[in-house]
Amino acid sequence: MNAGLGQPIAYGRTSEVYAWEQGKVLKLFYDWFELENIENEMRIGRVIHASGLPTPEVGEIIRLNERYGLVYERVYGESMWKTFQHKPWNAIRYARRWAEQESKNH
Repeated sequence: MNAGLGQPIAYGRTSEVYAWEQGKVLKLFYDWFELENIENEMRIGRVIHASGLPTPEVGEIIRLNERYGLVYERVYGESMWKTFQHKPWNAIRYARRWAEQESKNH
């Protein structure tokens, strides 16, 4: 746990997620996770969000308690993973939209 952040609302392999400002969360990466990878995640997240897929808006990278974090819009609902478990045919639609967006950016 990090001082002043309270308890994480989620844990992952590379980070912990905390409630942040109004309508936002902070994905606080573990200290071993490289800044370059976080910058890459930020770029990819912005492209995906701009494509119109239902994903959270990506904010800025911050440094807190000797760790880097990425601010995201806080969204409520079912994760994409759970959606795919219940409606696997949506994976094809999302993959197609992602491919279209990627081709526009190259």
